[in-house]
Amino acid sequence: MIHGAVMVISDVHTKYEVVNTQIRHAEQMIGQALDHVLVLGDFGFFGNELHDYFRRDEQRFLRPVFTLDGNHEDHSALARLVAEYAD
Repeated sequence: MIHGAVMVISDVHTKYEVVNTQIRHAEQMIGQALDHVLVLGDFGFFGNELHDYFRRDEQRFLRPVFTLDGNHEDHSALARLVAEYAD
């Protein structure tokens, strides 16, 4: 049995629905819930896309998600976007 299961992915590029798809797949494969997800860059911190996914559809991730910024982020707005969508 795995304890403290963490899924590591990268290059989401604003395709946020992929995160939950991967969570479901990983949990089915390992037979238990993940504790966290770590996105290693290129999550896609862009205001319009974040709003469209997380506010209009009131979507949430199935597990806590942590990200490292990559080269495909809106770096000028990154701190504001992270704070605005921290929930």
